[in-house]
Amino acid sequence: MALEVKDLRAHQPVPGGTVWADRRLWLSGDRSRVVEDGDPAAAFLLAAPGAAIAGTEAVRLGLQTVDGVIHLPPEEKKAPKPADKARAKPGDK
Repeated sequence: MALEVKDLRAHQPVPGGTVWADRRLWLSGDRSRVVEDGDPAAAFLLAAPGAAIAGTEAVRLGLQTVDGVIHLPPEEKKAPKPADKARAKPGDK
């Protein structure tokens, strides 16, 4: 009889499953995105190292795990600021 040991933390999360935090992760003030520890937008602690995050919550926040490391979704780039449409001041005559 052999005993098989599997590291369940190394697999992709499935809805309803569990994701294990490998570092401190925070939620932004509106709780819509996850930020790293030390980010100025951090407002609510999501998980400390070794804490469980519900799979449904991980899917909602866009978290993915690869070899036990959580990868945050890329930040959305803001649209470039539109050009100033104000008329230029005429030069002195």
